[in-house]
Amino acid sequence: EVRVAVAGPWAGVERAMGNLAAAPPAPTFAAGTALWSPTAASSAEPTPAAPHLGAAAAAALRRVPCPLGTSRAAPPTAASSAAAERGGGPAFGPAVGVLAGSALAACGGGRARRRRGVSGQARAAAGAEVQEKKTAGKRGRRKASAAKPAAEVEAEAPPAPLQEAAAAVVDEVEKPLWAKGLSPVWAPFGPPAPHRRYGSVEDHRARAGVGRPRPDGGGVEEGAAEDPDVAKFHEELQRCVEGADAAKAAQLIEEMWKKKEPTPKSYKLAIAACDRADDEVRASLLREDMREIGAFREATRFHMAPAVMWNRQVRRAGCGVRNTVEWPGKRWQDGEPLPVPERPGECWLIPSQDPAAVQVARYQHHLRHLGWKVLTCHADVIERLRNKAVLMQWFQDNGLGEFTPASYSVPSKAKFPCIIKPAMGTYGRDTAVAYSAEEVLRTACRNDIYAVESKIQHEIDYYSRYHKNGKDEEEENWSETMAKIDKAILEWCEEKQHEELGDKWVLQELVPGQYEFSTTLLVFQGEILDVAATRYQYGAEVYVWPRVELLKWEYVAVPKAHVDIFRKAVVGFSGILNFNYKLRKDGKICIFEANPRVGGDLAFDIPKPRVRAMLEKMDALFC
Repeated sequence: EVRVAVAGPWAGVERAMGNLAAAPPAPTFAAGTALWSPTAASSAEPTPAAPHLGAAAAAALRRVPCPLGTSRAAPPTAASSAAAERGGGPAFGPAVGVLAGSALAACGGGRARRRRGVSGQARAAAGAEVQEKKTAGKRGRRKASAAKPAAEVEAEAPPAPLQEAAAAVVDEVEKPLWAKGLSPVWAPFGPPAPHRRYGSVEDHRARAGVGRPRPDGGGVEEGAAEDPDVAKFHEELQRCVEGADAAKAAQLIEEMWKKKEPTPKSYKLAIAACDRADDEVRASLLREDMREIGAFREATRFHMAPAVMWNRQVRRAGCGVRNTVEWPGKRWQDGEPLPVPERPGECWLIPSQDPAAVQVARYQHHLRHLGWKVLTCHADVIERLRNKAVLMQWFQDNGLGEFTPASYSVPSKAKFPCIIKPAMGTYGRDTAVAYSAEEVLRTACRNDIYAVESKIQHEIDYYSRYHKNGKDEEEENWSETMAKIDKAILEWCEEKQHEELGDKWVLQELVPGQYEFSTTLLVFQGEILDVAATRYQYGAEVYVWPRVELLKWEYVAVPKAHVDIFRKAVVGFSGILNFNYKLRKDGKICIFEANPRVGGDLAFDIPKPRVRAMLEKMDALFC
């Protein structure tokens, strides 16, 4: 969808593009600068010449990469500020908003959606003809005394050169969109009308139980009563101070981060307990926490969702990052309330789990309508990156198979040892090292193997009902039962190992090595804007994370050759993602998987100033 903002009190454009005055304000974006409007034409301010408008609009279009960006080519004027108050959004350059609105008005202004195959000039001519007929009919019934002065009528209509330039702008924007199969929609980029299913912002705030935001964005207001749960922790911490119990004080701070965010008072009490116990190590760690977190009452600017126990770590980035939003939880379903920010238009929603990344992509327009700032792309791109089986096949189809482990669809054809893991999963869940086809099937086909075991067990139970055996015979029968079950499973595996595993599991080559890399990227429309990498050293050559000892990690640079490979893999993606990979003996990169979300490396291991720099860059580029 292409959306433009209209500046100026042109009633015809407002009727064509909807009632802008009824739309709620959109504080996230700023309207563009109007180069022409009836008010500007009659004011003392100089108005650019009409023949130059087409070139200015074309240049503005080329400058703006996407609806998230805002052109800073010209400062906002009074007309643009008025448009922002009525619900306008970012203009595509300093002139495109007014030009597109002019084209709509010249075309009759009845429908905002333009039909395929009709050029802007043709619609302008047809609209002018229809308007002339309507005007002629009205003049016959209108009294002469009620007719408008000719000067006023001319002032309300856009100049002819502007109509031609506007039609050219419409064609220039729409043709590439139609070629890509996209449907251009000329409408204000401000908050859309309440969705029939998801409702208005007020509905969501009421359903989600969100009240008016505090002016400081969080924390306890001055003079307000202390939270009862926090007060209980403070009582425990005070007892730790009196008893000089540093270990328990540090433990209470940990528990507070899991339930309630600690306050400066919480940290001061814990540090006092450590000082009285002469525990300099714990005291220095708590002071470092406070230094990196900075202002506890700082307004939240970045929310990583859903909450995955990262809040303490991300808060240490010191730029208003939190991980407390529970959406989308495991029980969240389509149609339920979406999260509502405390400070609409000022906070980013960043996914911290793969399912959350998909939901943010699917509901990105609704989330923006509610006041969130999001950087995402089409949900299909997210699905391609999160699904390991689909991603490996995509690498093969696009000539990048040499940068991934060898994959096997049939267990009997694999070269063992291998790694067997689910196509979609996180944190090494259900992932194992397999040394035979039987081990692969025991991991990937657990339900089928359980069915074989149950079948044999039922047969033996049925037989034992009609034969009373002694204790010695029962032990012999149990041994026979286990032998029969093992034999049945082996026979089943012998047949099954020649069949394909399906698309729910990935069987990959095992690449040995102690060192593994995780690289986080900030990407916009396939272009990499920022890179941060971490190298991990583990205590074994063959392992499955996290079931391995971590020896050390360090922040490292990323070679340009690796960045070039990543750039080919993130085509069409926008947002934050990370790649997990190793280096082969010849130095070639070997990518295991991609996570189209914030990873644990960004939350825990990348230096906090570097995390802060990446998030601040995203906020500055796409404000």
